[in-house]
Amino acid sequence: MKIDIHDNQKKAAKEIVNHYNSVKVDNYPPVLLVAQPQSGKTGAVIYALEKIIENNKLKDPDSWTTVFWIGPSDVNLKQQTLERIESTSQTVKRNLLDATVYHMPDLLSSNNSNELLIKRYNEAKERKDYILVVMDEAHIGIGFDQTLPEFFKQRLGFFPGFEDSKEKVFTIIVTATPGSFLNYAGSKKKTSNGDSFRYVYLEPGKDYNSFKLMKQKGRIGDAYLVNDEASWYKFFHDQFIPFITGENGYFIFRMSKKYDFISKKLNEYSSKFSFNIKTYHSDYKNIAQLDEDLKQMPNNHTFCLIVGSYLQGKTFNDMKYVRGWWERVNKATTHTFIAQSAGRNCGYNNRNTYDYPIALHIEQFDDIIKFYDLASKGEWSKLEEDFLLNSTHLRKVNSANRTSTKIIWDLPKMFNTLKQAKEFLQQNSVDYRVATISGHSYKDLAAELNNNMINPHLGRSNGNKEKDAVVVYIDKPSSKYRKSYKELVKKMNGLSAIVFLRKKTNQQNLIVKSKDVYSKPFSYRKTTKI
Repeated sequence: MKIDIHDNQKKAAKEIVNHYNSVKVDNYPPVLLVAQPQSGKTGAVIYALEKIIENNKLKDPDSWTTVFWIGPSDVNLKQQTLERIESTSQTVKRNLLDATVYHMPDLLSSNNSNELLIKRYNEAKERKDYILVVMDEAHIGIGFDQTLPEFFKQRLGFFPGFEDSKEKVFTIIVTATPGSFLNYAGSKKKTSNGDSFRYVYLEPGKDYNSFKLMKQKGRIGDAYLVNDEASWYKFFHDQFIPFITGENGYFIFRMSKKYDFISKKLNEYSSKFSFNIKTYHSDYKNIAQLDEDLKQMPNNHTFCLIVGSYLQGKTFNDMKYVRGWWERVNKATTHTFIAQSAGRNCGYNNRNTYDYPIALHIEQFDDIIKFYDLASKGEWSKLEEDFLLNSTHLRKVNSANRTSTKIIWDLPKMFNTLKQAKEFLQQNSVDYRVATISGHSYKDLAAELNNNMINPHLGRSNGNKEKDAVVVYIDKPSSKYRKSYKELVKKMNGLSAIVFLRKKTNQQNLIVKSKDVYSKPFSYRKTTKI
């Protein structure tokens, strides 16, 4: 589907191009393009790439510009992006690395396409191409030990824009929810030109259906967990009856994979009230079918259960037969989840004329509106310091009295043995858990400690309760990270356990700053030996 490039997209693209042209260093600081869901990010990026490619050709006719476009692990979104590029800009299409768009699984070392990808990238580097990297939907895979940083650092030797390199790589980070990226970027050293990245905000175009507009029209309600008879009774009267007594259409109900109760109740009521149930499950690989089904008027009221997939970034082309929308609410519900999933209701194509109700976590929804208001005013420093859309990497923790806990690790205490560390904590009645080096096969815990960083969520037990202390036990190396383990053992100089104590400060409606939440620097020179 061809994208018509509008004035708001051209304006954002011009900012990106100007940044590219103004920076005269080998490793360009990246651009962070922030925009509301479905407001035109892809079109703005395609237009910016086209202009950069054309400018490079003008100043250096013998040069070539390679575009390395990376998206999340969604085959349907990957195909949608490729189709949009092919139909919108032949220039960008021609310059795509290996003539395709990559997604997260392509970056994994276990994937056969990984070696070919690296080969093509190295060929572009050897030709001395200008290299443009697009990280689309970059709230996914941007954690400290996640796919994007790991792929670039381990396989290509650096992470574009954050580590000095003599390669001419310009990176555009694209997301509607930049919390994860800002958390990552805030911990990294600045590049040689003293800049970390540059913000660009894409203003929504004419007739855009925004979260704020939906709230102003009274379409937003507060969702709740439907997991027992009492909550089902409430849902039955608030949502179910109005839906099945109205015009035929679809009711979108999103849930986690543990959906036995609601599925059981709907099946129980389906014959009595004569409605249909359709399940779209990531395990069934039929998520893409939902977009096709929504284009057709159903012959009966139909509940669409979406299980195990966010459908983030994927556009629903037709919403006129939707009669209701319900977002899941549980401990895992974050700002990012709400903005990305409920964001499928945002956009153009007459979406501002729809009036079906949408239920979601209302407090987080209000936060999202506030976030985009600040972004539209360019108040980025305020967003960085006081207000980040949280994600699975950065979560706002609410208690019954609506306070939040700021996690700050005190100076660590060092022990010769694990037993001594435990005795110290038990004698002081401190609730703790033990984290071992060998038990962290999914992340390089030893490397974090070598780099004077500590993740506060090491204090989280299996029940998700934060402990007041964590003992890091240097027991033996993880099979994947032997080198960093050896470095840590050398630094510890015979000691085998580190205790991190947690300080707590409570304030009304406190939202944790990224630098306090994800990592707390410490120095071995400042530790206390016991």
